[in-house]
Amino acid sequence: MAKLLMIPGPINFDPEVIRALSKVTVSHVAPEFISIFGDTLRKLRQVFISEGQPFVIAGSGTLAMEMAATNVIQRGEKALVVNNGVFGARYSDIFKAHGIAVDEIQVEWGKAADPTEVREKLESDDYKVLTVTHVDTSTGIANDIEAIGNVVKDFDTIFIVDAVCSLAGQRLYHDKYHVDICFTGSQKALGVPPGLAILNFNQKALDAHAKLKHPVECFYTSIDNWLPIMQAYERGDPSYFGTPAVNLIYALHESVNQIVSEGMEARFARHEKLAEMMRKGLTEMDFKLVPEDGWAANTMSAVYHNGIADADFRGQLSQEGVIVAGGLGKLKGKIFRIGHMGAINANDVSATLNAIQRTLKMF
Repeated sequence: MAKLLMIPGPINFDPEVIRALSKVTVSHVAPEFISIFGDTLRKLRQVFISEGQPFVIAGSGTLAMEMAATNVIQRGEKALVVNNGVFGARYSDIFKAHGIAVDEIQVEWGKAADPTEVREKLESDDYKVLTVTHVDTSTGIANDIEAIGNVVKDFDTIFIVDAVCSLAGQRLYHDKYHVDICFTGSQKALGVPPGLAILNFNQKALDAHAKLKHPVECFYTSIDNWLPIMQAYERGDPSYFGTPAVNLIYALHESVNQIVSEGMEARFARHEKLAEMMRKGLTEMDFKLVPEDGWAANTMSAVYHNGIADADFRGQLSQEGVIVAGGLGKLKGKIFRIGHMGAINANDVSATLNAIQRTLKMF
């Protein structure tokens, strides 16, 4: 019997999304594929809640991080990174790999970034970009993108949001929150198997790219190559730069249709309800969450062990039919992480909590 996969991505996928993967692969310039891709891009604007330009590229969420970085900032300019988890730190590494000077706002793991500290830091120097991880999967913390966006709008700084573990699950309004670039990976709350990097650039970000003094120092990530392709697909015209992941686009099209049909507000509310259910069940079993009160994500939960060895706990839980993830970075071996996003429902949450309760009885 298949086990219930409750990790923070890849997640359990809707059967219709999986069926879309098995459609016959056609040419990436075939009219029927161009129509599907174009419709997907238009509907992604509804998912991002934005009038910006979506991009869908074959690759992981880390590719999306690098695309966002390399297209609006270059050597000799400065980036400011909010670092309160593994993936905040990863952004610093990406900038450094491209010769970009990096400052960090170091935030204690489990705590959310302070918008006042962000303002003070932006006032102290000339930063071309600010990056914030909305939900860092290493801690389960949800940073306040709305409050930080209300700070960044007072500066020329480009606001980049890593929404890999939040888009389509955690409340996020790209344009309303003054986000300039937002990105995700397909395998999280979007509910599509791994393999797609998905981004959205607003006009400010596109203008910043157009004003770069030098060509982007990476051929594959340059939106000079991808922007004409995305625009052509939306017009219904055949175009080519790099071969798209045709069957994953089929799956993404099915998923965004489902998301748009559900409605973003209803989807946010559903994730909030499931997260509350999960947190309540965990705290009733005397587990402690990693995030400070009020800042836990609605797409996943990071939980300290009750004095049980990590491998023993997750191994026994797997025997009970549920798979959860271990910790990352300095929390490795100290916590377990549960994903509750996408097609997950209340029955899945109940099954997970019941399996954890049975597991605890074994120790």
